[in-house]
Amino acid sequence: MTSRKTITFIFAVFLFLSCQKEEETINASSIKIGSYIFDFDTEFTLQESQGIDSYVGSINGADLSLSFDYGMYTRPLTNLPTNEYSVTEEVINGHYKQIVKPVDPQNNFTSLHVFKISDSIANPLSYDSLSVFTHKINSEQQDMIVKVFTNLRIVE
Repeated sequence: MTSRKTITFIFAVFLFLSCQKEEETINASSIKIGSYIFDFDTEFTLQESQGIDSYVGSINGADLSLSFDYGMYTRPLTNLPTNEYSVTEEVINGHYKQIVKPVDPQNNFTSLHVFKISDSIANPLSYDSLSVFTHKINSEQQDMIVKVFTNLRIVE
């Protein structure tokens, strides 16, 4: 009988300790816009706004806010001065992704633009794409946002 109590006690302690680890990651947030999921290490919330021809709103954290526009008339940034911006472009799972990182995040926009390439080929004048952008942030905030943009997940 004593061994049953011991085994039950050990099992209960193990179960309790397992539950504690789950609580440590509860602050992380995942925000989904269209086919795209953004994973933040801290609490962020999605706030929708009234758009005329697209889905618009903001993604808000404790000390940081990003605006987004998801619709047909959103396009990637072009012809940016190379001495003011670093631009990364890549294709992931059939989606074009552009990350724009300014040298001075306080005065210029940090942004992401993403869209499904096959949609843009099938209908070049009318395909949905997503732009997410922020400005007036410090270098630490910019590093966090670029990491979130880089690790963007695509779901279809």
